[in-house]
Amino acid sequence: MRFLSLASLVVAWGIFVPAVMALPLENESSSTVAIPSQQDTTPAPAQGQTQNTPRPDDPGEVEVNPKLPQGSSPPPPAAEQEKPMPPLAPNTPAAPQENPPLPKVYKPIDPVRHISTAGSTYVPMDSWMYPALDRLSGLGYIHTAFFGERPWTRLSVAHMLEKTEAKLDENPQDVAAREIFNSLQLEILRDLRAPQLNVRLDSVYGNVQQISGQPLTDSFHFGQTLINDYGRPYAEGFNMRLGGSARAEAGRFTLYLRGEYQHAPGLAAESLNVQSTTSSADDQIGLPNSFAVGTRNNLRILNGYVAYHIWGSEISVGKSDMWWGPAQGGAMLYSTNAEPIYMLRLDRVEPLYIPFFSRVFGTVRLDNFFGDFKGHRSPNNPWVFGNKISLHPTKDLEFGFSRTNEFAGKGYHALTFGNFWKSFISVGDQANSGQKPYDVGDRRGGFDFRWRLPKLQKSVTIYTDSICDDDPSPLANFLRSSWRPGIYISHLPGAPKFDFRFEAPYSNQARDAGITYTNHAYKDGYTNKGFLVADWIGRDSTGYQGWLTYWMSPKEQVQAQYRDSKLDNRLWVGGGTQTDFSVKLVKRLSRNVELNTSVQYERWWIPLLNAKKQSDVSGNFQITWFPKIGAAR
Repeated sequence: MRFLSLASLVVAWGIFVPAVMALPLENESSSTVAIPSQQDTTPAPAQGQTQNTPRPDDPGEVEVNPKLPQGSSPPPPAAEQEKPMPPLAPNTPAAPQENPPLPKVYKPIDPVRHISTAGSTYVPMDSWMYPALDRLSGLGYIHTAFFGERPWTRLSVAHMLEKTEAKLDENPQDVAAREIFNSLQLEILRDLRAPQLNVRLDSVYGNVQQISGQPLTDSFHFGQTLINDYGRPYAEGFNMRLGGSARAEAGRFTLYLRGEYQHAPGLAAESLNVQSTTSSADDQIGLPNSFAVGTRNNLRILNGYVAYHIWGSEISVGKSDMWWGPAQGGAMLYSTNAEPIYMLRLDRVEPLYIPFFSRVFGTVRLDNFFGDFKGHRSPNNPWVFGNKISLHPTKDLEFGFSRTNEFAGKGYHALTFGNFWKSFISVGDQANSGQKPYDVGDRRGGFDFRWRLPKLQKSVTIYTDSICDDDPSPLANFLRSSWRPGIYISHLPGAPKFDFRFEAPYSNQARDAGITYTNHAYKDGYTNKGFLVADWIGRDSTGYQGWLTYWMSPKEQVQAQYRDSKLDNRLWVGGGTQTDFSVKLVKRLSRNVELNTSVQYERWWIPLLNAKKQSDVSGNFQITWFPKIGAAR
């Protein structure tokens, strides 16, 4: 197994990365999306027909009925749809059009605009589009998506929809899938019709959160009350944030900016006993592990990057979301649990077809980044790089191999090309790796897969995500690896509007205690500004996480969530437990105004922190406005 894992990384990064970036897509003609003309050339509807074609000047305001009539045949080809219907004879009753099919968006026009030559911004990971796309995939559609590598660009989502449209037309009885498809299609319609210069204000939002009781805020040692929240500060009392996002596209160039004002109460320093115990566990003897923090009023750029699109790839500089894994509750190697880092990123956003190789392993996606971590003391400001390759051998199966390496840093090793190259080509344990002159960094390898089960492709999807320390892949050493297996059921029997998901992450290995996300040299671990960059499960815990969701519409849902984790007592005396239950409502108050509110109750008991059992309640209320404000030329 070690040989297979080693070979996979050597082949992927030594041969494919330099060689395949310039290769075309599987079928260049099929990888393009024609953009409707800016002039309204759609013929007038015949008498008795419903005119549903989106208006070019305001595509987001179109009203469509997503339901197709039961047993109806697929819509005619686009070429036929463009032909005007002959007028009805006098006194001839019009045919009923209660549920007209959705008009085609992907019509060939002159000139044709190709996805492979247009830049596009990433869809942020907290967008409604990802749960909707996940459910559409769970219902048996979206065969070209790589759920182990997110975020996706807006035009890559358009490409996925284009590829699945024919299958939807073959199954008009799948009303839920058609509704999701319609909502997603209308969301990205502006991008398909965008001119060469397009500037948009995407969102403006305000969030208030009240926390009663002491929450957990130290994810590296004990746990977090609020997870996958971009490392936003929080504490007992009143918390608030105000923010917005905007984007601009000009040919191959794109610019994205999302900023926030964040307010959170202060935090008291931990007791001397807790600091002494955690410092000893982190091998930071003599250094305090906790400082008192005053009231925080921060101005933060959550996402801010400029990108250039070439050969189906985005080359970007700045801060962008990243989620490497198919799970919903966390990602073992990289997630949104911490604030995004500043990075140089090369991301193949469109599936890549490699002659001969893809006949067996399917299309490929690649993601690579280089950046640095903040908030570290020993050593200060270490650098980090990561690489991931994902394969899609069948329409129902995808899997990926990934790795990251934290290296260099002030007071340890200088950032030189020699040190970087030594870290980059290192693939396994070394007997002298613990010695400073030979240390190549804090290496982690990952493996994940996602599989829609045969004969249950429209119902059940299983997946797993994993991480190992120093070894090239978790497949090479199961006993020293951490895992997050999960199952997703897209609709429950007798209750088609409900879906269910369950995941069981764990990071306590059989042989070693507390090695996940830690290192002998990089004593602040795999963190950025104090938050774990990867999975909230932490360094030595076993957990469970489940969701039951009722879908009112593709953009509206009611969700109940349960989460539980147990700290291993080999790391902390007495171990610890953390259990929370939450209910969330996402509701559209109007077409462009969203309400997102939730309440969470939590109980935790960690004897090292407090001899008594503790509880806290957090209430969250957010209003988001999605304005249709912009300029195009």
